[in-house]
Amino acid sequence: MISRSKAPLRIGLAGGGTDVSPYSDIYGGAILNATISLYAYASIKPTENGKIILNAIDRNEKIELKSEEELCMDGKLDLIKGVYNRIVKDFTKTALSFELNTYVDAPLFTERTEGITLGGPIIKDKLFYFVSYEERSGPPSRGIPVVGPIGSGLPSVIGITPSAIAGAQAVASGTYGIDIGTADIPQTKLDVKDRLVKVDWNINAQHRASVRYTKTEQSDPLYSNFFATGTTALALSSHFYQQNKTIETTVGQWFADWTPNFSTEAKLSRRDYNSEPKNAANLPQVQLGFR
Repeated sequence: MISRSKAPLRIGLAGGGTDVSPYSDIYGGAILNATISLYAYASIKPTENGKIILNAIDRNEKIELKSEEELCMDGKLDLIKGVYNRIVKDFTKTALSFELNTYVDAPLFTERTEGITLGGPIIKDKLFYFVSYEERSGPPSRGIPVVGPIGSGLPSVIGITPSAIAGAQAVASGTYGIDIGTADIPQTKLDVKDRLVKVDWNINAQHRASVRYTKTEQSDPLYSNFFATGTTALALSSHFYQQNKTIETTVGQWFADWTPNFSTEAKLSRRDYNSEPKNAANLPQVQLGFR
């Protein structure tokens, strides 16, 4: 028998930590939390093979251990091991054998940022420059898939078998000569590049001007029919796409102090925004139904 659970994530708004001993024992505590529309999932299947299998899908970590009354802490899924050790110590009093799959909607956030910034005078006390370039990469803005075929171990399982998918792939390849992709979880990431150039001009004691140019390029992978836990559809990788965006902005500003009590500002700007999808495959959309 497989047991499944689902719990909403929460965010702390105020009072965090005041409900933890010893602070709460001495001063009392008051906290304000709110649940959000993201969830943590777990499915556990008891076994009789003397093994413990821990599979953290969102972290892409899977370990296999010998069933013991106390699991060793070694930096690999130690939180789950700690819960297991406490359950055995306080309740079962004997080692357990099972397979546990976990997944959290909020992806493990690892972002890499690299960049360079330069600035200084072009003409002393008169003209200044500032330039910046930055690259960022991290998890897709909409997370990674939680829906998969039977046997995938994902939190939400669609009633489609791997053999049915393999049959569709064979027909597409053998009969029509096309690659319709796979149901594997893609390993893609969000990429962002930011550029900025700015020039400041002190015209005189009463007048200043600046010109600023910025450009942002973003590529964000999107996985259709792969997120809603109540869906009955499963998309293959040929249905995925990258949403590519480019934003260019040019701004010119002029500041003037006419009197100690009267100042003006003029601004002229232009913004170009372009967003277009880049499909993973140049194919028509085809939907197959399974009964």
